[in-house]
Amino acid sequence: MTTTSVNLNSGINALAANKEKTRVAAAGRLVFKVYDLEEGSFKEQLDLRIGRIDRNYSSNDLAWNPVNDEILATGATNGAVVTWNLGIERGNKMDSVFTDNKRTVNKVCFHPSEWYILLSGSSGGVIRYFDLKSNKCVMSFVNKETSLGSIRDIQFNPHNMFMFASAADNGYIQFWDYRRSDRFLFQHLAHQEIVFSLDWHPEEIWLASSGRDKTIKIWRFESYEYKLHEDYTLYHIQSVRKVKWRPQRKYHIASCSQVDDNTVSVWDIRRPYVPFAVFEEHKEAPTGIEWYDQNNFLTSGKDGMIYQHVFKDAKKPAENPVGISMSPEGNLFHIAVQSGRGALQSSALRRPIAFFRRQERSAESFVTYDSNLVFYELQEDRFSEWFCATAQRYQLTGKPFGELCEANAKVAEELGRHQVAQTWHLLRLFFVDVSQLMPKVYSKQSSGTSAAEGATTQTHTEAEKTRTEKDNSAHCEATVSHHPAPEASHAPDSTTGVTDEESDSEMERLKWRNKMTPMDGIEDPFTLEDEDNYEGELGDMLDLSTNEKWTLPTEGFTHRHEIIDRDPSPDITHEGSRPSSPPTNNSERLDQDLPSSSHQLLASHAIDQAITKHRSEFDLSLKNRPLIRDMLNFYADAGDIQMAVSAYIVLGDKIKGEIPSETIEHWFLSYTELLGIFKLWPITNQVIKLSDHPNIQILNQQSTTIYTNCNHCEKAVEKHAWACSRCGKLTNMCSFCHLPVKGLYTWCQGCSHGGHLGHMREWFSKTKECPTGCGHQCELK
Repeated sequence: MTTTSVNLNSGINALAANKEKTRVAAAGRLVFKVYDLEEGSFKEQLDLRIGRIDRNYSSNDLAWNPVNDEILATGATNGAVVTWNLGIERGNKMDSVFTDNKRTVNKVCFHPSEWYILLSGSSGGVIRYFDLKSNKCVMSFVNKETSLGSIRDIQFNPHNMFMFASAADNGYIQFWDYRRSDRFLFQHLAHQEIVFSLDWHPEEIWLASSGRDKTIKIWRFESYEYKLHEDYTLYHIQSVRKVKWRPQRKYHIASCSQVDDNTVSVWDIRRPYVPFAVFEEHKEAPTGIEWYDQNNFLTSGKDGMIYQHVFKDAKKPAENPVGISMSPEGNLFHIAVQSGRGALQSSALRRPIAFFRRQERSAESFVTYDSNLVFYELQEDRFSEWFCATAQRYQLTGKPFGELCEANAKVAEELGRHQVAQTWHLLRLFFVDVSQLMPKVYSKQSSGTSAAEGATTQTHTEAEKTRTEKDNSAHCEATVSHHPAPEASHAPDSTTGVTDEESDSEMERLKWRNKMTPMDGIEDPFTLEDEDNYEGELGDMLDLSTNEKWTLPTEGFTHRHEIIDRDPSPDITHEGSRPSSPPTNNSERLDQDLPSSSHQLLASHAIDQAITKHRSEFDLSLKNRPLIRDMLNFYADAGDIQMAVSAYIVLGDKIKGEIPSETIEHWFLSYTELLGIFKLWPITNQVIKLSDHPNIQILNQQSTTIYTNCNHCEKAVEKHAWACSRCGKLTNMCSFCHLPVKGLYTWCQGCSHGGHLGHMREWFSKTKECPTGCGHQCELK
């Protein structure tokens, strides 16, 4: 038999097989089919999505009745629990629909020996007991003391027919007697985060659990005292979605991940870090595991595939005894088999002929190797140094976009990361506002004067001021020497070479251009606020309420020579003169005039309006969004997840919607994990707070949860941390005043005694002896 598969062309959420393992059913949001298993192949028997399709067909979980081979049950995303009878002769096999749940059903489970008992667990934290004889919900199991969150899994105890276990979002496993719904038997904190899956061992009194904390834990159930004792812990690379014990193999268990890992692993629980066998056929995350026998099993996945795996086709990592690991500082550890020495096979051991021992087959146990560990130290370009420095110095919020980009570019340059610095510069240019790059020039004109008589203020750089002064002196000498006989009303400006007629014609062209192009919806850069400020600054010198002509004092401008009128004909030998006839293309004329800062004294307000009017032509953000998206993906693929996340945070809404939500979540999880490795907790919290992804925003809320148990009965303290609701005793008694501590509590980590912070300070200011008299030398810091 070899590995076989069938494609359902839609994502599968659950997989179930009948008791004889001759048929298998697969269900999802868009698929629900039953297949016959014949000699390692799949043959479609039924498609249950027929008739009127509604949300009851959108299945989240699936269970096959272990007693009656014709009955199946599904849990729908709309909260419905549906039973299906394959023995019905009509086309639609839907039998009963229970609508008691108001939220998504995550799990349905049949009793292993009583065919009519069906349990369901929903996202509302309620477990419901359905009686298929009467077709109604006869009981609901609710934890009234604490909020469980969603119920993720339910499994009946094969060693006690009245008991079942449930897994919840708060990390607890609860044990119930289905004959009593008012109170659970006991509960145990199994994982620090969500518990996804449970599975009872078919032979031993073991319960396996898996969760988001990337662990698989094996618990020994002590029925006489209602306790769980942890026997083994397996460490996975991702959160574990499903676990399933391997039949006829005491120490073997199969698992699959929730995200990012598409493999199905079979573990030997005695070896917690390396899987015994790995199956890599799925292209997306697996969702279900069903054992056919001890050497074959079925899996389903989000890729729409059902695989029948054969153990002889598995990859066994332990048979390749080579390992490699990298420390946060960039140092490399490598382990390999010693040269010239192979594995120590059991056949190489000589034993007396008279004795025979049964040994485990080599295919079912790990092989022992002699290995060497080699250490390589990184000499240059230490990742940890620039990563930590960049994380601590980057500015992600609190300033305008351009300033953030420039500040981060400066940090990258100082750390020698010039490509990253150039990227920050480009991001600023892509999203810069063009009006901010142009010098702002404010002009005020009275109603009875021409544009040439308006008073204007202009800002210059130091270089422009120096160049203007040189030009003024040069033009002054040229005017005196070459034009001794001036004429009124036609003299050009000695600094610009532009006559009054040219200035008037220039203003007329700009006015005509403003009329031809609509200005609706464009904000005038010369706002009322600017005008008020302008008037406030010059209000003591000018009376702006009148329409009379006014001029600014000469102290407001650089002193220059007296303007001398000259012949209106242009002097081609003059360096600053220009032809009086305007070009035919007004836009070209405007582009030619923009670099000349001196001529803006005449038409600054009109030019500012023209720039604002055509701002959409200069805005590069829209057409460069795909380029920026590719840039972020480039840095993420290259391993610089810090740059990808930092740039995404700084860009904010400018790049929103360009990158898939799953990718963003993966980036932030990777970056926060790296920050945690280097113990940069404040920066980690800042990154989490600045994220716009809901799954990331709740990380700092989940990681700060503290679970406490009573020091008398060892039960979980639910409501009040200073008193146990189970045994009724006070948990935190002050060792000094012997009263309960309801506020800030401090204790010694050596002897575990403590009390009110004020009392402890008062006591330890005089002595180091524990106030209880236990003899421990305590120290209060």
